[in-house]
Amino acid sequence: GSGYVEYEVSLPERLSAADVAEIALVFEASSCYGGARQTEPEKYPSDVTISVNGAEIDTIRIPDCPADARGVLSYIHGEPGIYGYLHNVKVDPSLLLNDKADTLTVRYEVKADAEAKGGFALYGARMGRYPTGPHLLIRRK
Repeated sequence: GSGYVEYEVSLPERLSAADVAEIALVFEASSCYGGARQTEPEKYPSDVTISVNGAEIDTIRIPDCPADARGVLSYIHGEPGIYGYLHNVKVDPSLLLNDKADTLTVRYEVKADAEAKGGFALYGARMGRYPTGPHLLIRRK
């Protein structure tokens, strides 16, 4: 269904938009149908809106909630092969950074009025397909 998860991310000291070439949110996510069905032709998509400090950045369609041998990290840790898709969402530094900000609040949300409300699962470094948790990638100039 619908709902959200939020993270508060601390920024490096004295970081300004003028110093940053690129910001990206990197994360593995799937929809969340429930159970551990093997990957099937029938899909359960979900529209996830990503916002930072209250500003909507993007809405992405996550195609399904797959489970098969590619979810090896989940399998190793007692879950039956569930995994997600790796996303890299670019964020304009000038939208987020100012001299007053020392943290960013990142929200992943399936809105109540979303076209596809297949839930949302966000994977950490020990679950899913990719050995990485959700993180903020900042490339300086």
